[in-house]
Amino acid sequence: MTYSQANTAFAADVVPFPINSTRLSVYQPRHGWREKTKKRLEELTDLQQGWDGYNAEPVSIANAAFALSVLEAICAPDAAPPQLVPGNNRDLQIEWHTLRGDIELHVVAPNRVHAWRMSINDDSQEEDLELTTEFSSVAAWVKDMTEPDLAAETTAA
Repeated sequence: MTYSQANTAFAADVVPFPINSTRLSVYQPRHGWREKTKKRLEELTDLQQGWDGYNAEPVSIANAAFALSVLEAICAPDAAPPQLVPGNNRDLQIEWHTLRGDIELHVVAPNRVHAWRMSINDDSQEEDLELTTEFSSVAAWVKDMTEPDLAAETTAA
């Protein structure tokens, strides 16, 4: 088979691709809390050795990056920003303290997180989880604790 015969033979199997003038653009998510949180994480990674008056190390860049990834996965764009607290061994805690209860995520290392919550609405029920990559439970906690109470707002109106 010659080159031109091969082109003719294979051309019969070509399916035309429709050309569409619509564009699909992908942007980085815009979370209202993201810039403030990112700045705080940078501050925590820039702490000096012994920042606590003893021998504590700054938060590791790996832990800070993992914490930001977790927050982007579990928080809505308009979620209340968490408090970020350095640990003394390159770790950090992500915390929310609300009238509905408390959530604390202890980022020991990437993919090694101890999650804890106490919900005041459920008779001060406490819950502990050890997490690696699946954070849907924590996403539900954050949503429940930080979302406005629509029933209360409707009643007040």
